Amino acid sequence: MKEEHARWDPSRSQYSQDFEKRLEDSFDKYLAKKETTSEAPDNLIPLSLLEITLAVGENMHKVGFHSADQVFPILVSTIREYTKVHKGGIFDHYYGFLCVRHLIRMVCIGVMTQNGTFEDFLRAMDKQMPWQAVTGALSKGSLDILTDALATENLMNVAELIGCAWSARGNAFEVNGGLSYQNVAFLVEVLYKARAAIIPLRKAGLLPGLPGLLFVLHQMTIFGLGKMPPNFAYGQIMQQGLADDEFSPCDESDARVAIEAYIELLSPPELNLNLAPVMLLDISAILFRWVFGILTSMGRRRVLHEELVPDVIKAGLARLWLEIDREWDGPMQAPRRGFTRNYAAHLFERMRILEGRIGTPKVRAAFTQMLVDVNLHSLVGRVLMFVTRETNNDPDSLGHLLVSMEQLQRSLRVLPDPTPAEIENIALEWRKVFLHLLYHLHSDLTPTPKHLISDGMEAWDCLRPASVKRAPDLFECMNPRCAIRVIYERPPESKTVCGGCNKARYCDPRCQQM
Repeated sequence: MKEEHARWDPSRSQYSQDFEKRLEDSFDKYLAKKETTSEAPDNLIPLSLLEITLAVGENMHKVGFHSADQVFPILVSTIREYTKVHKGGIFDHYYGFLCVRHLIRMVCIGVMTQNGTFEDFLRAMDKQMPWQAVTGALSKGSLDILTDALATENLMNVAELIGCAWSARGNAFEVNGGLSYQNVAFLVEVLYKARAAIIPLRKAGLLPGLPGLLFVLHQMTIFGLGKMPPNFAYGQIMQQGLADDEFSPCDESDARVAIEAYIELLSPPELNLNLAPVMLLDISAILFRWVFGILTSMGRRRVLHEELVPDVIKAGLARLWLEIDREWDGPMQAPRRGFTRNYAAHLFERMRILEGRIGTPKVRAAFTQMLVDVNLHSLVGRVLMFVTRETNNDPDSLGHLLVSMEQLQRSLRVLPDPTPAEIENIALEWRKVFLHLLYHLHSDLTPTPKHLISDGMEAWDCLRPASVKRAPDLFECMNPRCAIRVIYERPPESKTVCGGCNKARYCDPRCQQM
């Protein structure tokens, strides 16, 4: 077995640590025009030649871009032959990793070539730049192009970008030999089989450009099957409130790796405002729903890795806070307000489901503490306050949000109580939001239909903490010239009742005398 693996060595644990040095050594050999001798096992490209080819490619800003006309067929054929000989995962050994890294790089270049920007990109790269920086720029640039094409909501733009729109056979990147639908199906299977290795390799920075490859494989799968775009199906789920799909039980070790990767993605230092425009809220919603499916894949009464549930919910709420914080750059526009409400509503509903499946007292206590730490009432209040900017009678997803707040209240009712000091802080947040809603309800300057604000206040009352025994009464000053006629009910000694009719009330003696 050791001799068998020697042809593909080193293993992932080793090449993860010394890949950059190996590549730099190979490039130095290329520059020195040193010959390398190696045997081609099973008619495959020799490992040393594969490594030198990648090293030259990664340093294309120094020596120019070189590529074969049939690069995609050659790479896919090599991967096919390698997987026939080596029955493990594609990333188990260095050889398979090099093949996939080659493929990723060529997909990124293919996207820029189709877009007509690759030559300009290459000219803009300084020859003194580290090859890692050039590869990172290539990966980011190609993904930005793909994202912009998808944002047009016109799949023809995506098809043109990956080169399959005008191909007689529907192949992508035909100028470089073409990537067929059959090849795409094969690559998806190969990557899925090696899925456990992808996350640690991505975390180590060894698979830059992987999102671009996955994007192309995903879109090619859609074109090949002739299905509707994925955002259509997702949109129906989000808009119509359709039930979740059934999820098959999954491998627990795979599940933990995926869940922990999601948590890490939405935790400091990765979590910052720069992430929001890259990881858009719709992508965040899909990711959360996927993780929710993993957690609930064991059946209706169990949750997989329940000790991770508080951190999963914290990550989902952190992404919602991030969307709110984007208002530092300006008020959120109406379409984004609707989608933010929808994301929040789905999050609150799934919080209720997960909370109901947690049986361990320690985890339930951690769940409560997490909600306090993320300042849940302040977050919900911020989302609810969007209603004061609406001008039509049926804002997107407002009803969904209000219903989900009732679900949230049921979870808070059965979870362990926070400390008295924490409850008092929650009460302060609750009163602050209530006052804002009250002000807008009685202000002629607020354009929102009053019944919407009233509905919002009713939903907000569901989240009233136990220390606030009841919603404050309202007091309306009878003087039409009073600056703020409707206020909190004040102590009796602060109110002035008309001495003549004993009915009219004023907020202070000055208003009575005016």
